[in-house]
Amino acid sequence: MHTAAGFSALLWLLPPFALMVLVWGWINYKTLNDRKTHPDSFQQAIDWLREDNFSQLYLQTLGWLLDKISGLIDDAHKFDQVYVTSEHPKGFIRKTFGFNPFTAESYGNYLWLAHLYPVTAFLLAWAAGSDGQVGRVDWLKLGAGRLDLELWQRWLVIAGLVLAVAGSLWLVHRWAGWRQWLVLNVPFLVLAMVAAAFGKHHDHDFLSVFISGWGMFLLALIPAYGGGWLVGLPIYRSYQRTHEAFYGVVFTVAAAFAVVSAFAATFCAILANTASAFVVAVGGAIAVGISFAMVGGGVVAFALAFSFALPLAGFQPNVATTSNSELMAATAAVAAALVGAGIIIVVLGALQRWSERQDKAGWFWLLYSVVFFVVGYYLLSLTKESGDIVFLLFWVLLPLVCAPLDWVALGVTRGLLQAVRAGQHSGRVALGWAMVDLLLALVFLFLNAAVLVGVTALGNAIAGDTLVNINGILAGMRDDTRDSNYWWIYFMLLFTLLPTLIHFALAGGAIALWLPRKARLWLANGLERNHYKTFMAWLYLTFTPVVGFVLAPAGLLYGLWWLVNANGGWLGGHLLAWAGMLARFANPTMP
Repeated sequence: MHTAAGFSALLWLLPPFALMVLVWGWINYKTLNDRKTHPDSFQQAIDWLREDNFSQLYLQTLGWLLDKISGLIDDAHKFDQVYVTSEHPKGFIRKTFGFNPFTAESYGNYLWLAHLYPVTAFLLAWAAGSDGQVGRVDWLKLGAGRLDLELWQRWLVIAGLVLAVAGSLWLVHRWAGWRQWLVLNVPFLVLAMVAAAFGKHHDHDFLSVFISGWGMFLLALIPAYGGGWLVGLPIYRSYQRTHEAFYGVVFTVAAAFAVVSAFAATFCAILANTASAFVVAVGGAIAVGISFAMVGGGVVAFALAFSFALPLAGFQPNVATTSNSELMAATAAVAAALVGAGIIIVVLGALQRWSERQDKAGWFWLLYSVVFFVVGYYLLSLTKESGDIVFLLFWVLLPLVCAPLDWVALGVTRGLLQAVRAGQHSGRVALGWAMVDLLLALVFLFLNAAVLVGVTALGNAIAGDTLVNINGILAGMRDDTRDSNYWWIYFMLLFTLLPTLIHFALAGGAIALWLPRKARLWLANGLERNHYKTFMAWLYLTFTPVVGFVLAPAGLLYGLWWLVNANGGWLGGHLLAWAGMLARFANPTMP
């Protein structure tokens, strides 16, 4: 049914597309047959044939995109070099890609993405109407105190948090030194004025909102900064180098969370005190993501270190700290966690810089993943709170396991496209490799489903209870595939297909490379004296861009969409069956 509806929608695009093809074909016909009237246009067509402009346009576009991605990843110096090693001069990577797409830099970037997209998936699903829960656990506190917000109000909360955090950090990073501290007053003052103007609760007035922002900033900055100094000075043996090693990360994260705290206080002043829980939870995820964009991957190490330190400090965010003693205990726990975060981020930063100088960055990321996974598993065994268990599972362990799979999927796509750009794969070969990439992506998709089931089963086993009823979730997905409560699962699984989706969109353009140079030169030479050559040139000039830049990519993308949706969702059905089989294997007694 979905396939028929999609095909019907495509039919509406055919008339305007056919009209554009007719106009394009008529222009080429006039150009090639009225050479006396339009000699410049005719010469341009000849040049297109000789210089292979369509192929160059495709390769330039492909190169521009790959360069942009390499620039974001910061591995262009490795990715653009032919990959040859003394041990394996003609190894698999050299023969398949010609270049090494599996760089340590790309793994580091994919790792922080893997930490962010589970939370992002939850936030988007919640904004679209879901309950924001995993099984029966409200791990991001999205249900607590939400006051039955309408969809537009949920989107407004997320948009407001993004604008507040991003705008504040952008403003702060335009200055340096003491000026950053001075400018940080601006977001606190703005939020405090909003609370004073629209607030209905006097316990969150102008002064309390302003003080809460600065209080959170100092609480986050001072312990982490002090912890960093404890190990930074012995490592760097320089006050300036120690300060520069971690101050930017600590200041940015502290500022982001301080703005979130002030935003939550303002929100509570306008609505109700019970609304703060989910605002802080949503804002925390947004703060980590935007902070990374500002200062890099150290933010993830900071967030993970803080996540680990909280259970060790005995801090339970669900406990109401009404008395002074409880408030002091919670504050001390947070401070201890931040000291640990500062220590960990300095040690990790020093190890990373050393490994990069020694050209051993890959070993660093392996050590990073193994250490955090082992510590995360140990903390799971200490934690009894269901929300903390699910938090550690989905914020820490799941990304650490999924990141290598997604990294390989991205690397294969980048490597194959780079091989096309360098001329190692011709048009037909490029299309063939696109199909291989699809098969690999499907393998990784099923592996990611297995990882998701395995990590969830691990959490259930540690808790000694069914925190997340996997079979219940799978049954619900079969009954109503469009239920927004399951969108986060689709997002996480289909994230693996994203590189292949890009590959399909670009691989079709490789058809522009189909005509060899000798054939093009033969066609261009003496074209004005041969009607057969004129007709063949018209076919090439008219249909190469139409097929290569429009029909082939559209056909490949539609084929991928058909694979997912055909026969009532053939691929999705088999994926659910696969996950159900693994769930029964992990826990045969689960209802």
